[in-house]
Amino acid sequence: MLESIVSGTIAGLLAGIISTFFGIRYATHLSEKQNKIKEDKLLENYHAEIDLIIYKHGQWLKQLIVELKSPMADKFGKPVEIDFNIVNFYHRNLIGVLSSEHRKLISWLELMSNVLKNNSNTRFDGKVESSLLYLPTHHTSILIVDVCKVIYFLSKSMVNQKTFIFDNSFSNLEICRLACEFTNTEFEDSWFSSVVNEYQENHF
Repeated sequence: MLESIVSGTIAGLLAGIISTFFGIRYATHLSEKQNKIKEDKLLENYHAEIDLIIYKHGQWLKQLIVELKSPMADKFGKPVEIDFNIVNFYHRNLIGVLSSEHRKLISWLELMSNVLKNNSNTRFDGKVESSLLYLPTHHTSILIVDVCKVIYFLSKSMVNQKTFIFDNSFSNLEICRLACEFTNTEFEDSWFSSVVNEYQENHF
């Protein structure tokens, strides 16, 4: 009788332990699955945000090319406004997915965004003739190459997310070519060569 009670108690305890063990494992698995779904959604939204930034810079690049070819303009493109609160939010919540190289890229992008705004404003110190504004070509050349760098590095970080390294292994001309390729912008080798030359002569 006593043995039967003891056996029943032990069996009950074992059943409880086993049930608890599998319950914890299931809860852990469910939590990991939910976290993965959340992480994937965050990454998808981050990619959409970077794609949008690339697209907007691509549109500005096209306008800058027009402005350099016809420096007397009655309208002109403006720097891209980037909400770094959103970009940094994704980086904080994707710290296990995005590497320190991506963090370096975003820090550089914040600095470059300010540089582009300052250089764009500098162009408007030019002479006004009637209703047209003269946009100094050397300032526009600097903007074109720097915008190409933004497009190139952001696109590179998307294409090679897992192996991305924030370094500059290409010439400015090659970066311009790749930026044009990423944004479906016409690339004229000789024309861009002159742009790069003017950039290198005036960029400090």
